[in-house]
Amino acid sequence: MRSLQLTGAQDVGLAILTAKGLVGTEAERQELCDRYGGNPLALKIVASSIQDLFGGAIANFF
Repeated sequence: MRSLQLTGAQDVGLAILTAKGLVGTEAERQELCDRYGGNPLALKIVASSIQDLFGGAIANFF
């Protein structure tokens, strides 16, 4: 099995959270990206859920 480490994924992840209108501290945004490994698709999905269920508040999701 091979894996490919994507560089810049963290920056893309943070941009996705901003584009989805999520609200949180830099540490919360970083933690969310870390929990999903910077995976853009996973972050899009969870960001939509956070927006719908928690009004965009990352802290309420944790």
